[in-house]
Order: sequence, then structure tokens, then C-alpha cells
Amino acid sequence: MIYNYNRVFLFLFVLLIFKTSKGTSQLVSFSDHYVLYPVMLNPAFAGDRDALSIASYYSQKWLGMKGAPENLNLIADFSGLKGKLGFGFQYQNESYGVSSLNKLTSLYAYRIKMYKSELGFGLGAGFLLTQTAWSKLSAEEIGDEMFLIDSKNYFLPEFSFGIKFRHKNFYTGFSVPDLLSYAFNSEKNNYDFKADLSEFTYQLFGGNSFKLSPQFNILPSALIGYSKGNQLKYDVSLIGSFYEKIWIGVLYHSTQSVTGLVQFGISDQLLFAYSYQVNFGKISIASKGSQEFMLRYEFRFKVNAASPLKF
Repeated sequence: MIYNYNRVFLFLFVLLIFKTSKGTSQLVSFSDHYVLYPVMLNPAFAGDRDALSIASYYSQKWLGMKGAPENLNLIADFSGLKGKLGFGFQYQNESYGVSSLNKLTSLYAYRIKMYKSELGFGLGAGFLLTQTAWSKLSAEEIGDEMFLIDSKNYFLPEFSFGIKFRHKNFYTGFSVPDLLSYAFNSEKNNYDFKADLSEFTYQLFGGNSFKLSPQFNILPSALIGYSKGNQLKYDVSLIGSFYEKIWIGVLYHSTQSVTGLVQFGISDQLLFAYSYQVNFGKISIASKGSQEFMLRYEFRFKVNAASPLKF
């Protein structure tokens, strides 16, 4: 049986736009640029661009709020064995208030080539270190200083899993970004770990590239996430590509925010991107929005345009 993936995707995309979300937290992604760089969401996309790709991201959340989250991220991924294998490394540094988090993850992917299609599996494995520097706070009353003792560094293992499928210009991926869940145990002064399917976050991501003219493409995509605590949440996006050098798009988040993004291909290897997010929820009263900068360099001169993600 021959499937029309364009029609299938359009149906799902329109259906999602009218779907009501009950979630209030963000999907598991540290960048809005995952739309064009999905390895951020799913380890099965590691090495998908068939080149050594190095990207750096810096984001500032909730501008104008003291102690708001800031993120610095570095990702490097590449392919091997004639595209059958993908490898990558991801480093993330996040600070929020007096707490900080450092995360290092290795990514592995295996791809099976089929007729005009590709099926891939991915695994992420790493660890994170987290600490809270209570000593940076100021005591308002005499005697409160005894509570301003920095926490110890906590070492937490991290694992993720993903599957992807691509057929011509249609692609989709399913991932579980955290295979381990943990909760702080105040009696042990440490974290308890467990692998509980009911506690997992499940994410489904997909899109389709449409060529409207030799100079202009559009890429609608959608991301759906479900977890026990936050229930259902989603993003929908639409990005336009001009001469394969400039990408302009908008993302709508079910968390009551909208992101506008732009990417410039400075050369065939160097890319610069910027995004700005506007919140419409209660936090908009105190926040001036969020912004992010991205710089990516690829060690190659030609781009294989067979994949809608290989712009």
C-alpha cells in the first residue's frame, strides 16, 4: 500500500491546532530551534546531517526578572559507517536563582536505510551535577545565617531513548527524554531513583517540507508531549525558507507563549540564529519575554538536500 504522507501530516497538523491542552509546563527542550535541529529532542537524530556539526546556544528566560534561568549549551554530532551510525555529545549549563546544573550527555544512533525511507534508533547516556548555593542569599534576621549553607554537589545519571522515521520530505520521531526519574529525600539528604513508566515524559515530533517554488519552501511541524504530572502539551510551528539561506518562522506553545525565530546562512557552513519569545500568561506581568542566540558550524562544503532537515 502506498501512503500519501503529505496528506497524513496535514491532517494531523490541522487537528493539533484545534486540540485543547491542559499542560502548564514547557516541553523537554532547552531551545526553540529544535525545529531545525531535532537532535535536541531525540538522540535518534544524532549525525542526521551527515557532517561534523558543532552548535552553541545561549538563552535568557523571563527578561527583567532577577534570578531567571540562563542556559549555555554546546552540541557536536557526526555520522559514521557511511551514514549508518550517528554520534554526538551535548553539554548544558543552566543557572536559575542560586541553583546551577551542569549536564553532559553522549548520543548514539543507528539508522536502517529503506527505499526512499529511513528508520533510526537512538540512545542518550550521561550525567548531571546540581548544586544550590544558599550562601549567596542574605539573611534578614539574626540567626538565619546557620541555614545559608551550600548544598553538596549531587551526581545524577541520565538516560534517554528515541526512534525516528523519514520518508522523502516527511519525518517524525518519538522519544523518552528521561528514562530515570528522581526525587529528593530530605532524610537521606540525597536523591532517590526509579524507572517508572508512569512517570516518563513521552514526546512525538514531526513535520513535512513543501517546495512552493525553486526559491521558497515551507516547513510546518508539531511537537506533542505527555507526562503524568503535566498531562498534554504541544507546540505547532511554521517556518519559511528563502533561497535556502534565510529561515523565518513562528512557534505557538500551549504554555501561553509565542516564539518568533530567524536563521541566517552566513555561508554554506556557518549559521546564525535568533529567537524571541513572548508570554501571555501570568508571568508576562513581570517578564519582558525570553531570547536565544545560536551559532552553528559544519565541517563540509556541500549539503545533501534529500532530508527536509538538511537545509
